Amino acid sequence: MSRTETLAEARTGEPATEPNKPQHRDRHPRAGQWFRRNTLWIILALLFAGLVTYLVVDRQAAAQDSRRLSANNPGPGGAMAVAEILSQHGVDVTSTDTLEETTAALERDPDASLLLYDPRGFLDGEQLSGLRDSANRMTVVSPRLTVLRALDADIRPGGAVPEDITTLNPACGVEDAQAAGPVAARGAVYSGPAVCYPIRDGGPGLYAAVEGGRLVVLGSTDLLDNQHLADQGNAALAIRTLGTTEKLVWYLPSVADIQADRSAPTLSELAPPVGGRCRTVAWVCGVACHCVAGTPVGALGF
Repeated sequence: MSRTETLAEARTGEPATEPNKPQHRDRHPRAGQWFRRNTLWIILALLFAGLVTYLVVDRQAAAQDSRRLSANNPGPGGAMAVAEILSQHGVDVTSTDTLEETTAALERDPDASLLLYDPRGFLDGEQLSGLRDSANRMTVVSPRLTVLRALDADIRPGGAVPEDITTLNPACGVEDAQAAGPVAARGAVYSGPAVCYPIRDGGPGLYAAVEGGRLVVLGSTDLLDNQHLADQGNAALAIRTLGTTEKLVWYLPSVADIQADRSAPTLSELAPPVGGRCRTVAWVCGVACHCVAGTPVGALGF
């Protein structure tokens, strides 16, 4: 301490202060030191939390609709692409997953057409008949025989597209099929009043319709899904088939549509709709093996 500071202290009775020394101390020195020491770990923790949040949100968004042929599914098996193309062409596409929603949508617009894809057979005969009466025009994808019977359509399953056939030509007088040209798809084939894309001359085909085209059957999801839409004339056929009216109800039935008093489905109803007699026999044999060996049905690969 200098002589001047000593004299000042003697006069005032108070200790002299050093001019360059700060008067206020850090009230939380330990907290500041902790943050400085752990800055890197804090940044990494924030980045990790952000990554986890992103993955959770992204997974939930993807899981919202992963159903096959869903108009809201952007995945390979979904049908978002054709639904968006139809919207761009002026078709109002309404997606539904319950019979109640579908019936209400059809009642709001009696001129609307309906697309139905029910691979698990959730709808019974009475429900299907009601849809047929409500829709102005109906397109059914890969239906079973029980569905066709309920719709009272003169269309019947006729096997499947052979593995050695990769492209099918229209070979019919239906304007939509002629304009679309060849398609590339595998699936079930049907016989009926009007048949297009036959697997042989005069045989069943991927496209079947009743007189007047009020009911159309498409035997393959390849004609509509995102993965195969760009193949050959698939997109053209899908758009021309589904874009005949200003409004389209896109209906994928769910478990909520099963009637409470409905009896258990038979083996023929549970059998896969695609693959013909040989695959059906193989499926039944697999079920028999399951009953004998106790193997889970899902492990059989059908």
